[in-house]
Amino acid sequence: MPINLLLISQNMKSVPTIVRKNIDIFVMLKNANKQKLIEAISNEVGGIIGAKDVEKLYDYATSFPFSSLIINTHPKETIRFRMGWDKQLTLNDLPCNCESKGLKKFSCGKLK
Repeated sequence: MPINLLLISQNMKSVPTIVRKNIDIFVMLKNANKQKLIEAISNEVGGIIGAKDVEKLYDYATSFPFSSLIINTHPKETIRFRMGWDKQLTLNDLPCNCESKGLKKFSCGKLK
């Protein structure tokens, strides 16, 4: 019998390891302690994406009002990252920010 369970926590380490290892969907809302959130989520989803990429997706997704980054780690899921429930995200969807790093615009190869 399949069971769906919604677990809400402000501290990932307060959730027992056996439960954390069985979580398929992580919903990340805007948080004042962004670095701690990124680090905690990256530890849980490190097999599919690195911490720097989680931070890029998080920054983009939460830059819009009332938006969230959703990461789905279920093995059969084909859409891993979403902004809210209705928009698929990939790293290629993120806007170019080369100029903010002192590089020539679009030197990263992105077209937007």
